Amino acid sequence: MPDPPYTLQALHGHLRSVEERRFHLTLSSPSDDFVRLADDLHRAFIVARELSRPRNASGCSEHPGAPIDPDAPPGEACIFCAGRKRRAQRSAAAPEMLPRIRRGERRQLQRRFERPPG
Repeated sequence: MPDPPYTLQALHGHLRSVEERRFHLTLSSPSDDFVRLADDLHRAFIVARELSRPRNASGCSEHPGAPIDPDAPPGEACIFCAGRKRRAQRSAAAPEMLPRIRRGERRQLQRRFERPPG
């Protein structure tokens, strides 16, 4: 794994190394040349992956790169933390109990739509 910092110059360096090795590679090249090419390509992939990760726009240290909740108050833009806070507020309220139905009675269900004739 390449050492940080992951910069565009580091990515260009790894890609340049891949291109130089590829230029000199043939079908009759020793297997060590293929291994070195694969290692250089893997290093370039790691740097490219790290450069493509979203930056910490939400300001959350627990979830860097998290999506931003547009409905959250300022300073609480992390969608994961805002959801956790909403769930905690909901669960703090007493649960609503349904009315008890005695044995043998039937519930009167409210239909959203009338049954089709037929």
